[in-house]
Amino acid sequence: MLAIDQSGNKLLDFIKIPEEEASLDYVPITVCLLVVKIEDDYLMGFNHWRKAWEIFGGCPEDGEDLRTTMIREAKEELGIDCNPEWLGLAHF
Repeated sequence: MLAIDQSGNKLLDFIKIPEEEASLDYVPITVCLLVVKIEDDYLMGFNHWRKAWEIFGGCPEDGEDLRTTMIREAKEELGIDCNPEWLGLAHF
């Protein structure tokens, strides 16, 4: 286990895998998370319903690849256009 949050969610592993292999080897991927780094800081949003700080993300829509999901979620949740850097998969 790499980390645990205040709600008890456990980050079990971080899998460094090329983006094009992720959709083939790890299906289904149910949530895409977008970590936004600005210089030496990370952007998080406060979820008023859960009363907790969270990173941004959402579920892939039918037929949507992982990169498209991340770009769409950045636009929907942050109002920004981005070209995300692929880092890998997080196993919760």
